[in-house]
This record gives sequence, structure tokens and C-alpha cells, in this order.
Amino acid sequence: MRVAVLGPIPRDVIVTCEGQTDERYGGALYTTAALASLGAGRVRVHPVAHVSAANLADIRALLAGFDAVDPSRISDRQDQGTAIRLQYRDHNRRDETQVGCMTPIQGTDLDGLEGYDAFIVVPITDFEVPLATLRALRSRSTGLIAFDAHGPTMGCAADGTRFRQDWIDRDVWLPHIDLLKMNLEEARHVWFERTDEGEPTMDELPRLAEICLSGGVRALYVTLDQHGCVVYDRVRGRLRERVVPRVQVDRVVDTTGCGDSFAAGMVLGYLLHGDHLMAARLGNYAGARRCVSQALDAYGTLAEAEACLADAYAT
Repeated sequence: MRVAVLGPIPRDVIVTCEGQTDERYGGALYTTAALASLGAGRVRVHPVAHVSAANLADIRALLAGFDAVDPSRISDRQDQGTAIRLQYRDHNRRDETQVGCMTPIQGTDLDGLEGYDAFIVVPITDFEVPLATLRALRSRSTGLIAFDAHGPTMGCAADGTRFRQDWIDRDVWLPHIDLLKMNLEEARHVWFERTDEGEPTMDELPRLAEICLSGGVRALYVTLDQHGCVVYDRVRGRLRERVVPRVQVDRVVDTTGCGDSFAAGMVLGYLLHGDHLMAARLGNYAGARRCVSQALDAYGTLAEAEACLADAYAT
């Protein structure tokens, strides 16, 4: 199988809620590493990103340890990449400042990828993967398109301050997305029918799911922080909701990249099993592995993941 990962590989400066500071690359790099690790021997991974010339060698060196990755689509042609400062208030909430912005991924960046089995789109701001690019991808390819709502629900002010925003044109994006993934904070800005600032409740999420599935999405995955995730799809025309408990971890080290990792596990699980429940479980596993380590190769093998999931979801 061949899978392309579309999105920025930001140079992150991360200040944890314990006051520790770390600098590393993130974003689509986590998605790529998780997919390459768990899909080793089954999947060929092609990240598509624009980066700064000063960062290209470092990023390719990091990916050199993953035999399944082809880094040729990571380009410094325009010498413009993404850089972010992340200041955590607790394990799930953070303040973000963007100090560098990559040039958007265009349809021409995808030339030659039309026959791929899947595309994982993981933008972190609203301009990095434009609607026109997604439309071009849908018109040229029959591959599965998975999309992370983090991008369109995050804007960037002139001073670099990143802020949450409603996905106002949501309905014109939905026909071009097969699997839509978001967390509860993002769901608040995808389902913008509440008059307060609260996140959607479990009673309200089915209403958001109806909107997304009626718009053309096959399945909606909403991650629930320490509670795992919930997935919505249709069976014989009726909405189905399945809550998937988390994979237990001993200690959370850093939650940066958990959503990007979940997206990789979700897509791999669906490609392997054709089942949204199995996709959610492997997504939970990949996110759990990410939060217990800062190492890029934290995911283990598919055999290890399957053993963990058999234990975690034993009936």
C-alpha cells in the first residue's frame, strides 16, 4: 500500500506544564513515523511538505531511520517552513505562537500520487492545505482521504498568535473527505450551533455526526482525551455511535503529536481491516504510544500493537 501524508513539519519549541523546554520537529513528521513504524513491510509512506532549506537535512536525517519512508516530496524549493512555540498550561491545553509559515501545498505538489491508496491530510493552520488542493485530489484520485479538522479550526494573527476559529465553510469541504478526525475542542468549532464556549457533550456529538455524514463523510472520529474516542458511521442508513475506550498508559510525558499519531493509526487500521472500530482502536494505540515518549520511534511494530489491543479490548 502507498500512503501520502500532507501537512507541515514544524520546528516546535515546546514548554511543558512542568516547565521543561524542548525543541524538535513535529506535525506531519509524527504521522509519517507512526505509519512507517506500524505499517512496516506493508506500507510505503510519502510525506508531502514544504520546509526551510536550513531544516531539510535534519528532517531527512530523522526519517532515514524508517525504511518505509520516501522523503523525496519534502521540498525546500521555496525555502519557507513552519515554526511554532507551544506553551502548555496542562497536558491538554496550550498557548501557541507561530513564528514561521510554510507555503501551501498545491495540486501540482501531488502530481504522480493519483494512484495512492490513501492520503492523510494533517494541517495545523487554515491555509496549509487549501480547499482547491483537496478538490483536485478528489477529482484525480480514488484513494481514501482522511482529514484532520485541526487546520481549518486554527487561525494565525499578524503577530503570530494562533487562535481557534469556526470552520465557517465546513460544508463545502465535507464532500471531499472520507474520514474526518477532530478532538472535542475542535468539534466546538466544527459544530458551531452552541451559543456558549463549551465543548459539545456526548449527547450533542451525534448531531454533529449527522451533519458530517450527510455532507459526504464516511465516518467521523472524535478523540476524547483520556477517555479514548468515539466513532460515528452509518449502518443501513442509520447513524451508529461506538465509544472506544483509551489504551491505558502508566504516565503521560508529552501530548504533542498525539492527534497526528492517532490519524496514522486510524488510517492504517482502516486500510488493513476496512472497519471503523478497528481503525479507532489502532488510532488510540498510536496516540497512547506518542504521549509516553518524546522519541520519534516510539510506536513499536504492528505485532506489538495488535497484542496490546487484544489485551486492552478483550471481551
